[in-house]
Amino acid sequence: MKKKLILIAVVIIIALYIIVKCLPNEQARVKQDINAFAKAVEQENKRDVLSYIDEMYIDNHGVNYEVFVNNLAYLFNTADSIRVKITGLEINIDSTDAQNIIFASCSLGLKIFARYQGDRVLIFGGFVKPNPVRAFFKKTGETNNHYKVYTAEY
Repeated sequence: MKKKLILIAVVIIIALYIIVKCLPNEQARVKQDINAFAKAVEQENKRDVLSYIDEMYIDNHGVNYEVFVNNLAYLFNTADSIRVKITGLEINIDSTDAQNIIFASCSLGLKIFARYQGDRVLIFGGFVKPNPVRAFFKKTGETNNHYKVYTAEY
């Protein structure tokens, strides 16, 4: 009888450990959304890209949502293909406010390549190493349960 109880307890502990390790946490969700955002850019899917940008977006260069949309449309219309390279991704969950909005930030190295008329061109980033970018995200119940960029520093 004792052996069965001990065996059941061990199985329960192992199962709980596996469940806790396998369930995605908020940092994993942010990373998943960043990768989906990059994939949408590479696929030149404007609707999906804009689903990851907050409508109140503004960055440290004064680019707002409307300018971002216009720049994105120009890029997609002129580039034959786009490749996004992300390195050194570090994610922080910053806070949750009273309305249950989760704020997160990340720092990463970013290079964006495109093909224009058969030539490979560096759109963003350095030749030797990627440019550092800091992005700030928020997730509300209204955002289809994924994070949206509301500002960036680059």
